[in-house]
Amino acid sequence: MKRPVTVDERGRPVKPKVKALYTIPELAALAHCSRFRMARLLETHGVQVLRSGRAVLVPLSELEYKVHPLLEAIEAAAMSYHRLTQR
Repeated sequence: MKRPVTVDERGRPVKPKVKALYTIPELAALAHCSRFRMARLLETHGVQVLRSGRAVLVPLSELEYKVHPLLEAIEAAAMSYHRLTQR
């Protein structure tokens, strides 16, 4: 099983942020998968994305309604980070 916390290149935990908009690579990093797999997952579930130039942004509200388990994983990662840093 993979660790729920994303780490940087030095192995330190990176604080996951709950934001209104995510990029696909950010979501992929939180889910520990490739950005291509994340894009397919979002497309399969009918998540509507926002495009601004080359950036593809995923609204948090779309994750809430269509891919709720992914949103729960983001929240769990944020909570586990807080537990790690409070020790």
